[in-house]
Amino acid sequence: MTENLELYDVTMQLIQQVNTFEPTIVLGQEIEDLERRDDGTFVLTSTAGDRHWTRTIIMAIGFGGLRKPVKIEIDGAERYENTNLSYSVHNLEDFRGKRVLISGGGDSAVDWANELEPIAASVTLVHRRDQFKGLERSVSNMKASSVSIRTPYRLEGFHSEDGVSISR
Repeated sequence: MTENLELYDVTMQLIQQVNTFEPTIVLGQEIEDLERRDDGTFVLTSTAGDRHWTRTIIMAIGFGGLRKPVKIEIDGAERYENTNLSYSVHNLEDFRGKRVLISGGGDSAVDWANELEPIAASVTLVHRRDQFKGLERSVSNMKASSVSIRTPYRLEGFHSEDGVSISR
């Protein structure tokens, strides 16, 4: 997952560099259709229906660090954002020596569990299914590590040390 942090940094540096040429930069969209026109231009259509005309296409396969995270739908969750609740990892050291709980079962959840396991005090991964969507090798590595895997479970609430309980 260190590669994801590096990819994010490289992407941000690339955006800074190309801004010299004043291009139109569109992030956070998934392209579902590509049409090559007779004049050599392309029309890209996003899943949201937006259309973009261009002569040059840079393909970024996957979502990398630029995808907007799916926020947890638990009342009061926003109270913990930016303190105890993170939707992305920008600096592994922020998690050194901490107890980490990861919710999910895809590549990102499994990869972050593997990456954080050696530096965190503990890592627990909660997933609503018994099966994971991550790469088989990554899932095997996680299962062979000290990561505590809790399936089939899902997050239902937050409980803080100050006695305030938040749940749905």
